[in-house]
Amino acid sequence: MTMQTRTYTCFSYAAAGGLNWETADLRVLLFMTNSTVAEEDENIEFLDDFTTLDEFDGANYARKALNNQTRTKDFTNIRTICDADDLTFTALGAGTRDVAGALVYVEGASDTARIPVAALLYATPRTPDSSDFLLAFPTTGIVIYQAGPNA
Repeated sequence: MTMQTRTYTCFSYAAAGGLNWETADLRVLLFMTNSTVAEEDENIEFLDDFTTLDEFDGANYARKALNNQTRTKDFTNIRTICDADDLTFTALGAGTRDVAGALVYVEGASDTARIPVAALLYATPRTPDSSDFLLAFPTTGIVIYQAGPNA
């Protein structure tokens, strides 16, 4: 599945301030086609700041923790690639609307304290059918930090 990724500024500041990708409590949620995640800018600070999150509501759905988070330095391209294992939502039932994408976030006490990391948008929304639903992260990584000429 082709996915487009957007990284959020608040997470970039947290990472620059010492948040460690490999040890942070990172989670993922699925959002549906009525969500404003794709339209809103990267300056969203917390999950409750989205106008309409439209979190998935199908049977057997629950937010999931990322597993085996890795950070790889790419000295050739002057960047760092952050990744994790793909996730499976077991026997995921259909929701009110199709799945438009996934949102990775830093866990907090509530959505007022959860920091969005990256939105992963499907080119074509997906319809769960009670079989296992695989969230395959991009082969290029979930988040890429690219150093600029003055970095």
